[in-house]
Amino acid sequence: MAKSPPVKRPVLEIKDPHGAPFLYFDAAPNAGTYQGVICITLAAARRLAKGPNVEVDVVAVGHLRCSVRAARELRQALDQALLLAEPEPEHKN
Repeated sequence: MAKSPPVKRPVLEIKDPHGAPFLYFDAAPNAGTYQGVICITLAAARRLAKGPNVEVDVVAVGHLRCSVRAARELRQALDQALLLAEPEPEHKN
């Protein structure tokens, strides 16, 4: 059975009138679903000086909640970004 071509969606114009936050995270330690909603916790390690020592702890920095469709779009965007982040293969002469 032949695969049908992907449906092209219109390009969205994204506005940011209130300055959406930038999220940095080191890990996505847990994920699941609740009543059909995708739920992912984002966490980051903190390194804080405590006297002469440095303490490291891990804190939640965000909780993603989205539809299955949005999760698929996020996965596609991450896959594309990962491809761009891969080093280019070296060409041997």
